[in-house]
Amino acid sequence: MLAAFRSWLSRHRARKAAWHQAWSGADVYGDDGLTNFQRLALASLEQALGPLSLVEAAGTAGRYLTGKIPETYFTLYLYADELGAQGISQRFIREKWDCDTPEAMVGEFVAFVRSQPRNRF
Repeated sequence: MLAAFRSWLSRHRARKAAWHQAWSGADVYGDDGLTNFQRLALASLEQALGPLSLVEAAGTAGRYLTGKIPETYFTLYLYADELGAQGISQRFIREKWDCDTPEAMVGEFVAFVRSQPRNRF
């Protein structure tokens, strides 16, 4: 029993260390006013979904970027280290605690948007 616990604890510590390494510096702001995560997310999203027209806004969680995702009913919300979208009847919300890496979070979001019906009007 003790061996099983020690094994679990070792795996848990390794996973936690890997998570901290992956997210280290993601919420650091650059000279452009964006965090490293926001720059990564924007580049990946625009490559997958096309150009995005986002504006800067401020809320209780701090400053963030927001705007419509082309050909969808979704509005994007891109925080320092969080990503979300709100549609008519669906939403996507991920915080850094939900994903092992920033790339995994962006990948989940792109897959979510691609799986939704397109608004071509």
